[in-house]
Amino acid sequence: MIRLTGFFWILLAGAVFGVIHSGLASIGVKNLAARLFGEKSRKYYRLGFVLIATLMTFAYLSLVILLPDRLIYLIPAPWLYLSLLMQLAALGGIILSFGQINTADFLGLNVLSHSRYTHSGEIQPILVTGGFYRWVRHPIYTFTLIFLFFFPGMSWNLLALTIGITLYTIIGAIFEEKKMVLTFGEAYVEYRKKTPMFLPIRMK
Repeated sequence: MIRLTGFFWILLAGAVFGVIHSGLASIGVKNLAARLFGEKSRKYYRLGFVLIATLMTFAYLSLVILLPDRLIYLIPAPWLYLSLLMQLAALGGIILSFGQINTADFLGLNVLSHSRYTHSGEIQPILVTGGFYRWVRHPIYTFTLIFLFFFPGMSWNLLALTIGITLYTIIGAIFEEKKMVLTFGEAYVEYRKKTPMFLPIRMK
């Protein structure tokens, strides 16, 4: 039955997406772009990265709809309403988490402003540790996974997407934190010591 779906193709697409996305997000590729297009290109790199990542994400998600699929399970009422409520809460958490950071910085729209730029043309980053970031280091990832895990119905294609996003979220967060340490130094090291990664549970 699983062979009659797009399960394995979506897993493969997720792996390709992860490699390309991580590569573009790496400091090495960013430095390469600066050498090819000049140091001032650093100012626009984030915006270009977001645009490419957005197109890739739409292509990746479209496979769930376009490829043949089969239903695995459907949560019955009244549990159906609980799962939908959890998804709604997760969406609210994602929106609020974005509101607690500088969304313009995240999307690369800071090119429209001339404030907080370094001499190299890069935005001066700010370490956010309040709000949801007080409880977990990656609240946007946490709420995204909650949204995925509480889908009221699960198909083989959606399962492949969930597996792919979950693995990439965990691996991506690990690489992201290495860059955060390079960017913020001891401040991020101390923040990481007292704040869990995804779950608001402090391990002794």
